[in-house]
Amino acid sequence: MPELPLGLYQEIVNLMAPHFEDERERRSKLRIQLSQWPGWGNIVWTGSRDAFVKELVYQLPATQLKTALQALPGLEAEQRSAALSERIDQAVAVVEGSAADPLDAWLKGLIVRLSGPRSAVDRRFVQLSLLIDQGEDTPGIRFVPDGQRGRFDNLADLLADIDSRVIVLLGQPGSGKTTLLRRLQLEEAWRESAQPDGRVPFFISLNFYEGSPPPEPADWLAQQWREQAPGLGPFEHYFAAGKILLLLDGLNEMPHLDRADYRSRILRWRAFLQQVAHYGNTIVLSCRTLDYSAPLSSEAVPVPQVQVEPLAPAQIERFLQLYLGQQAEAVWQVLRLDGRQLALFATPFFLELLVEQIANSGEMPTGRTALLTGFVRRALHREAIQRLQPLLQPDSLLSENDYEQIHLSDWQSPWELPGHGELIPRLERLAYQMQAGLESDDGGQVRASQDRAVELLDHHCAADIITAGIRLNILDRERRTITYFHQLIQEYFAARVLAKRPEPGRVAVAWQAAEVQPSLTDWLEAAAVSDPLPPAPAT
Repeated sequence: MPELPLGLYQEIVNLMAPHFEDERERRSKLRIQLSQWPGWGNIVWTGSRDAFVKELVYQLPATQLKTALQALPGLEAEQRSAALSERIDQAVAVVEGSAADPLDAWLKGLIVRLSGPRSAVDRRFVQLSLLIDQGEDTPGIRFVPDGQRGRFDNLADLLADIDSRVIVLLGQPGSGKTTLLRRLQLEEAWRESAQPDGRVPFFISLNFYEGSPPPEPADWLAQQWREQAPGLGPFEHYFAAGKILLLLDGLNEMPHLDRADYRSRILRWRAFLQQVAHYGNTIVLSCRTLDYSAPLSSEAVPVPQVQVEPLAPAQIERFLQLYLGQQAEAVWQVLRLDGRQLALFATPFFLELLVEQIANSGEMPTGRTALLTGFVRRALHREAIQRLQPLLQPDSLLSENDYEQIHLSDWQSPWELPGHGELIPRLERLAYQMQAGLESDDGGQVRASQDRAVELLDHHCAADIITAGIRLNILDRERRTITYFHQLIQEYFAARVLAKRPEPGRVAVAWQAAEVQPSLTDWLEAAAVSDPLPPAPAT
């Protein structure tokens, strides 16, 4: 059978499982419906509900899988089954077309994966400002706004308007950097499908660039290519022909031991950019701030920086009008008079959470903690109450008390989450342990292998906790590594641990001259002979 995307299999399992509560009757009916399929005798029709459904979904060919979906009762199931059946057809078409044109099939599969809401960007709410490198020896500010160009609302338009083939996209967590890169990848896949010239939009997270010493960038890219695009031929073939749009996400999130180690990794990438500039590929990196990305730029290969601007007040107001309708005016009157609120909701991630919360409850949250708490509560209600996810029914992950709280929205404070069962405390523990395991203090999102995540959770239901976290959009899984869906969600769960058990030693900073290490004298002496500079001492 054609292999479907793993995410699609999981969605089908999630939809079907609740319908097999009366296991014998439902299984008997399905067995009769599939009796004309020659392979029906290979299905194991016994076992627990969840094990049976997963086994069934992963074994059925596409046609029989659609038959099983269409047999689910209820209007909501019928609507969702129709949508999933359409996606099965799309996935099958991609696989069946792969023999004739592997690149076209790969691009169509990419379009299917990226056409969901996670890659949706409304250009009315994007402002990109180009910063030009004045050179390393420039006194004063090195990167200054480009006075010849205004703001852009699209990365593709910006790239078409400049000569440089390498840029860095800058923005704080929640500003939409990853979404903008994914959108650029999707637009390039659309263009290539309509007017093919052999160009490939290739997205990679630099969070996977690890090792001590780290691999050479060219070797690492080739390995990532073999894992993500095994049927397209060698990476070197496309790269040497200048046919790759290379999207490298999270420059500041490269695993590293300390600032010196990070700097050495940046210099590897800087050397790589210089070595491959003549091929003519377009390379876009994303990064949190200039201090991480500036060293990439050199006289040989200047790397302009592109700043994702915060939303202006007029954009915030317009966003509210579009998504909240009649409620928008009252919300805007509250925000416009509070500078701190305006600053918070100038970040798209938080503005979207605000709109979700008001649309669901009609209540204004009190700050970012309440916003993120509301996000988790809505996810729990959606999966446990509305979708009846088996893992989120009253048991070890959620207690009866937890379930009742979620069902009744019975909360004692703006940041309370259900804590009697194992789910939320273990997700807090995981975030804290992953963050505490960083050997550097530079922040950023953290990944852990699936085995390591199970070890950190330290619970016999660790695999179920990970699966539940993924269904709640709290965790994400990619190539057997686990991360939190967004850096801000990771920080939120880790902070909940510190809120319960403060550790003031983590923020203590030496302030007396005799205690500061390195001393100012040592640092200045090192600075006089060192390039790059060592980390500045605390002051």
